[in-house]
Amino acid sequence: MCTKSLSVLFSKDVEEGYPEERDNLQPLLSINNFHGESSRPQPDRPQQLGVPNKMERSSSSDIPELNFYDQSSSVASTPDLTPAADNEDLWPKKWRRSDRRLNRLNTELLEAIENHEIEEIERLLKDGANSNATCRLDLVSACHLAALTGGDALSLLLKFGAEKNRLDRLGRTPLHLAAFAGNARQVAILLDLPEEMQNRVDSDMSSDAEEDVKKISQLTKVMANVRSDLGEIRMPLPKNWIDNIDHDCRDIKCTLPLLQPGWTPLHVATSCVHVHCTRLLLAAGADPNICDEAGRNALDVAGLGYYFDQQINAKHFTTILQMLLKAGVIPNTMKPNGLNNLDTPLHTAVELESIESINVLLQSAASVKCLNSAGKTPLHVCVKKELEVPLQILANYSYKDADPFMAMVDVKDNEGHTVLQAAVEAAWVPGVCIALEAGADVTMKANDGETPIHSAAALGNLDVLTEILSVAKQKDFIDCQNEEGETPLFKSIIHGHHECVATMLQEGASIKITLPGDVNVFHVAAENGLLEILKILLEFDDDITKVMINSLTSSDRLGYGPIHFAVFNNHVLCVKLLLSKNADVRLRTTNAPAKSSTPLHIAALKNHAEVAKVILRFDKTTIHEVNCMGWFPLHTASHHGNREVINLLLQEGADLSGYTDGPKKTRRTAIDMIINTLSKPTEFLEDVFDSYISTNCLSFQDSSCEIKIDYRILMPTTCEIEQMKDTERIAPFWLNPNIWGYIVYATIFLILCQELLYMNVKSNRYFLQVETWVKFGSIGLATILPPAILITPWSSAEWLRHVATLALLLSWLQLMFLLSRFPNGGYYVLMFGKVASNVIRILFTFAFLIIGFTLSFMIQFHSHIPFEDPWAALVKTMVMLTSEFEYEALFDEEHSKEFANSLIIVRVIFLIFLILAGIVLMNLLVGVAVNDINDLEILGNVRRLAKQVEFLSILDSLFYNKFFSKILPDNVSRQIRNKRKVIGIIVLYPGKPRWKNNKVLPNHIRDAIMNVAQAQQKQIEDELGMKMFNRKLNEMYEIITKKDDQQKEKSQLDKTENAPGRTKVRHEEIIKRLNNLNDDMTEMKCQMCTFAEDSKSPVEKINIKLDQMSLEIDEIKQFLMRLEKKLG
Repeated sequence: MCTKSLSVLFSKDVEEGYPEERDNLQPLLSINNFHGESSRPQPDRPQQLGVPNKMERSSSSDIPELNFYDQSSSVASTPDLTPAADNEDLWPKKWRRSDRRLNRLNTELLEAIENHEIEEIERLLKDGANSNATCRLDLVSACHLAALTGGDALSLLLKFGAEKNRLDRLGRTPLHLAAFAGNARQVAILLDLPEEMQNRVDSDMSSDAEEDVKKISQLTKVMANVRSDLGEIRMPLPKNWIDNIDHDCRDIKCTLPLLQPGWTPLHVATSCVHVHCTRLLLAAGADPNICDEAGRNALDVAGLGYYFDQQINAKHFTTILQMLLKAGVIPNTMKPNGLNNLDTPLHTAVELESIESINVLLQSAASVKCLNSAGKTPLHVCVKKELEVPLQILANYSYKDADPFMAMVDVKDNEGHTVLQAAVEAAWVPGVCIALEAGADVTMKANDGETPIHSAAALGNLDVLTEILSVAKQKDFIDCQNEEGETPLFKSIIHGHHECVATMLQEGASIKITLPGDVNVFHVAAENGLLEILKILLEFDDDITKVMINSLTSSDRLGYGPIHFAVFNNHVLCVKLLLSKNADVRLRTTNAPAKSSTPLHIAALKNHAEVAKVILRFDKTTIHEVNCMGWFPLHTASHHGNREVINLLLQEGADLSGYTDGPKKTRRTAIDMIINTLSKPTEFLEDVFDSYISTNCLSFQDSSCEIKIDYRILMPTTCEIEQMKDTERIAPFWLNPNIWGYIVYATIFLILCQELLYMNVKSNRYFLQVETWVKFGSIGLATILPPAILITPWSSAEWLRHVATLALLLSWLQLMFLLSRFPNGGYYVLMFGKVASNVIRILFTFAFLIIGFTLSFMIQFHSHIPFEDPWAALVKTMVMLTSEFEYEALFDEEHSKEFANSLIIVRVIFLIFLILAGIVLMNLLVGVAVNDINDLEILGNVRRLAKQVEFLSILDSLFYNKFFSKILPDNVSRQIRNKRKVIGIIVLYPGKPRWKNNKVLPNHIRDAIMNVAQAQQKQIEDELGMKMFNRKLNEMYEIITKKDDQQKEKSQLDKTENAPGRTKVRHEEIIKRLNNLNDDMTEMKCQMCTFAEDSKSPVEKINIKLDQMSLEIDEIKQFLMRLEKKLG
């Protein structure tokens, strides 16, 4: 048997490889060393125990390297018989030259042993192959392979001086491999039995042969009890022992079994159920009570190979058990307090269905409470394999350690299931009967709190349930609950076993018990759509049904009634059944979380049109029920966009104009929800409205053809019967776009006429002003708006909104420019313009700094919001300049995790931005823009006056325009000129302080005007006095001249009449009078000089004051020029 399996392994093509699962299988090792026979260092092993397996051992770095030569002697341990390494100096040179040939021969020897070629083996040994040839990979020697393959190869190797007690890398000896393969002759050879005895053992292990072996057992005892080593063996090999590199070492590695730590050859033989080898080893002195690292002896591992695909003969298994028990072996596993979670011989006997083995083990006081590696007892294994006879034997055997208060079938597996519960879950009726006959307790609970009754109810096998209920009813345990509060009745309902439900109700199961959250059986049946079960429950007791059919669960379980669960899960037949049994069609859920909804609300929520039809057929008025938010079912369907239910509700008369409850701002109609929730709502409503147009024939030429238009969808059927109104959505007549379009165009025409006049006056300067282009922009954009509203494709376009926005902005900006011409507050607008120009200039100057930070933030924040693109990042950076940094939002926990690698860099950049931009740049901006408020105010006043002057000049130019003078009639031009309100003269009344013109001029100008007027009046008076004085002098001169003429004429007369003496007297008199006149003239001249000096002093004062004022005005002009240079 083993030879056949090995030949299959040997004949396998190495190139095909081995399955991956072989790498994952490891020997089942233990942590503790119970006996401590081995003195070799032993590493920790996982607590998983099993049989040796012919699979590759997975490599583990945790296995320590062991020095083969550091072993000390120990009891029942592996002897150290490995030869020391060869010294090259001891070998002749011819041997050193033939190393490669020896390695090749060694390789051929190993391959010949694998292929059972005895003649080839003998030839190779004679040609110089070393009988200790060893595979370098796992240190597997030729003796290992010969012991495993059988035949005469081992004898030949020993004849040529092979070391038979070699250890491979995993601590296996050839004796272990021979016991594994069941090669009794090889075992005898390795035990050094005489050749005659070897032949007897090979043919038949008779009693005489056994006695003969026992006689020499003292010589073989040590080898018979050798244990497989632990750890990984490291030892040097002589060069003439190793194979060459052409040898397929992995093929050998995969064919050798993996042994458990501490196994003796007897362990190996009993696990594989090799009778001859077991008898031979026992006779040779093998101690069956030696334990491996898991604490198991030879009896504990008997038949363990069954779990590793070894072919086990049931009769041989029984024989081995008898031999071991006869040898006085005491098991360590099959005891109440023994080793657990291990596959015991009793489990193996049950698996093999060996009644004899079971009886043998039971007679040796084996316990059925022990668990195997799967957590099952032998009784549970019987149930799993449905072995009726073994179960009867195990259940009814008289155990010495049995508990008088508990039946043996009440033992539990690792999940807490008894044999009865396991049989119920397996639906094995004979097993249930056997367990009940053996006194199984139906009330025992598993780890999850379930009893056999729960399992039977969940299984749905009526026969099994009947058997269980026959006992449970006697113990009044039919309504027992598990940890979740479920009774067996709930289990039957949940799993949909209506026959079991009917049976349990007949046996007295209570229908009133509820689960946590007030969930009753009606809720469960309705939720799962179990029509038959729901019918059985509703018809069981009418009084109970009336109370429980409309009961609600708690809020944490949705707060639903049975009909709500049926509607929610779209169980149409269950809804019909519940309504037929008087379930409340208006039953409301709890306020939370379902908002006191009716079944129709839930159908509208889930878009269950068929369920909604059933409800509406039963009671059409439920369409007008509202929940706690004041929502009709139509509102619910519209809010969730459920088209089918919306159409159905509209057909049944739902009100499109019905409002929800709440404040007026939040109240919404159903049609509002439809428009804002559904995709393509207009198409949907068109389809709905079109469906109400019908005809009775296809041919319109037919005289009986009728086309019916049903308007009832727009006619609410509630008690108010109000017609749907949409007047609130219609714009008032005075907002008609056509009317306002004409108004806009009329104003645009007037403004254009005015601008044409300005263009005529200003010529080139007109197009150099910002105000001009703002005005043109507002006019141009306003021209587009009226026709865009009327053109359908344009009216829904998004660009129209942008045009309207820009037009409004430019229009109001133009109003601000007009405000600058007003005397009182206009200079503020001009100041604003000057400050704005300064700010923009500074921002353009530092634009590179801002752009740098913009790109830095966008890169560091991975182009996430608010730095998703360059434009958005620039806007966010400009906003951050206004001290709106939002530091917590930018560096919250989510961003910190996302930018964990660059968080420090981001914060450094943010700090630099805060210093340079937030502090330095903004303070510079504010300081430069408004560094001198007084200068800005003066400049604003100057520019305001300039604007006013410019405006007046434009008006004057327009008023006296030649073009208009020629076009307009004379009468019209005259009337316009007469109606002009231009004040040519301003009259001040100093004696009347309240006169209106007194407040027109500022006080300092008014005072200066009064001083000038007073000086001018005094100068006028002085000039009038001088004129009167000159006139009097002229009169006096004329009189004197006239007198002189008269005297000359008289003197001529006297000259002729008188003598010369008389002439002389007259001459003296004239001279005297002239002297007097000269004195008078001198005196008059002095008086005139005095008067001139008196009149000259006020004029000089006035001139001095005028000179001072002119100097002050010059200084002001110079100051304003300097200020203007600074600002612009």
